[in-house]
Amino acid sequence: MGKALRSTGGVVSNTGLALHRLGVPVRLMGKVGDDLFGHEILRILWEHGPQLSEGMKLASGEVTSYSIVISPPGVDRMFLHCPGANDTFMASDIDWPAIESRGGVLRGAKILHFGYPPIMRMMYVDGGEQLRGIMARARRAGLVTSLDMCGVDP
Repeated sequence: MGKALRSTGGVVSNTGLALHRLGVPVRLMGKVGDDLFGHEILRILWEHGPQLSEGMKLASGEVTSYSIVISPPGVDRMFLHCPGANDTFMASDIDWPAIESRGGVLRGAKILHFGYPPIMRMMYVDGGEQLRGIMARARRAGLVTSLDMCGVDP
C-alpha cells in the first residue's frame, strides 16, 4: 500500500480546479455537510482561490459525500461511496441570481457542468424532475450545459 491521499475529487471539483489553474474564471456550486470533511473541502477550495468556495452550501446536520477508492496495481479501481449531502442537493441549492443576472458574480458565464446525477438522489427521484429543471433553467439563462455521468453497480 502506498500513502493515503486526500483530495476534493469528483468531477465538479476536478474540472473546476483544473480550469482555475489554467486561468479560466470558475465558481464551484455544491453542497457539503457541516462535518470534518465538509469544512476540509471548503478550506482546500478556499486555498486554491477564495471565490471557488463561495457557491458551496454548508448543510447543517448532514454529512459530506465521500468515496474511498481502492486502487491496487493491475486491478480496476473500486469505489466505496457515501452520497451524504449530495443526496439532498436540489435546484434551490444553486445560486441562480448569480447566474441569471447580468450584474451577478457569474456575469459572462458560458457553461454549466453538472456532475454525477445518477448518484444524487434528488436528481433521479420523481422521474428526474429536479435535474430536468436545472438543465432547462440553465439553457434559458443562455448557458451551454454539460452532464458528467457515472455508472452505478447495484
